[in-house]
Amino acid sequence: MSEVKERNKNMEEAKFTLLDVVKKLTGQIGPMGDSGEDNQRLENLKLLCQLTECLIQEIQFVSPYAISGEHSVKLIGEYAEKFLNENIYGKV
Repeated sequence: MSEVKERNKNMEEAKFTLLDVVKKLTGQIGPMGDSGEDNQRLENLKLLCQLTECLIQEIQFVSPYAISGEHSVKLIGEYAEKFLNENIYGKV
């Protein structure tokens, strides 16, 4: 397997690992219909939303680099801009 394919495979595996870690840290968010349990899950959801907001801000911070004259810097900015347009701003 080529080095690039191996790295991409590892990145895919890492995504799931990161998601698993975040879920473990924040806790379950799906409602159960039990007010005691749902109160905790609401707090878990608030925590997950705060984390998501921080991550989006990190991506927004690098998106202006899409107009950089430096190729590697521009690639980072373009990737961030594309992600934001497709997933946050609703542009395609």
